[in-house]
Amino acid sequence: MTAAVVAGAFSAVLLWAGPEVVDGPAAKDAIREVARSTEDLRYTVAHENDGWVIALPTGVELTARQKSFLGKWSLDYTDPDGYSLDRLAAELRAAGGAEIPKQTLRLTVEGRRNQPIRVDSIKPVNVRREKPYDGTLLFVPPQESGNTVEMMFDFDEADPRARVAARRDDSGEYKPGELFFQKKTLTIKDAVQDTLVVRSVASRWAVSFEIRIDYHLGNEARHVVITDEGHPFSLSPMSCADRTRLAADGTPISQGHANYRQIWAMRGDFKGIEEVPDPNRYELGSPFC
Repeated sequence: MTAAVVAGAFSAVLLWAGPEVVDGPAAKDAIREVARSTEDLRYTVAHENDGWVIALPTGVELTARQKSFLGKWSLDYTDPDGYSLDRLAAELRAAGGAEIPKQTLRLTVEGRRNQPIRVDSIKPVNVRREKPYDGTLLFVPPQESGNTVEMMFDFDEADPRARVAARRDDSGEYKPGELFFQKKTLTIKDAVQDTLVVRSVASRWAVSFEIRIDYHLGNEARHVVITDEGHPFSLSPMSCADRTRLAADGTPISQGHANYRQIWAMRGDFKGIEEVPDPNRYELGSPFC
């Protein structure tokens, strides 16, 4: 009885896939879907900033544990429970914190279909804008990342789309260039990992968003929406009380100041992190303020 049922089910799969048997990869994908392997691609997202500059919106506070850890942290400190600045940053992002003033993501995708997946577009969706966050600031600035940024989202655009990342001539910083998918193609193959380094920038508004990948599997249009472990991705400009003033030759005349309700920052000797006594006028200078 069991063998007959199994044989019947297998025959049904072959009959259903029969018209596509001439297309081997498509037929194999049809069988995969009947076997409930409905995932076209897998993805992972990693934040690639080398430091931790994150702002919380007003009304979201650091927990007692987070404050205690920051007060104890030093280059030589090891938390007995394995708590770290990376874990703290992940908690702040999950609580609504935004990276400042830009965000760099390493997006790795892997095909789970026999047919190649042709990517049509990658774009931010569910975009929300509000005034720059000015609650609590964690300021442990990064060294410049050595990652090669391939794609950029410029949230100063009304309708941000994926653009090629182009380096500025003098500073070496990246700027958004031509539309990415006008110049490049992206095909994701079965069991092969492809990685994109994606930079997002916003100079006027705090932004939260998710990332949508539109693609074709064979002739069928599909999509997947990527989140930051169930939460939106977020970034914000620095909240500044005033800006750095430059002389004609580009040298600073005066340094800009950040304006927050609370700031935790790296000490001048780089050996610890401390709460700043005057957070509504904290000297930062360029490029932050």
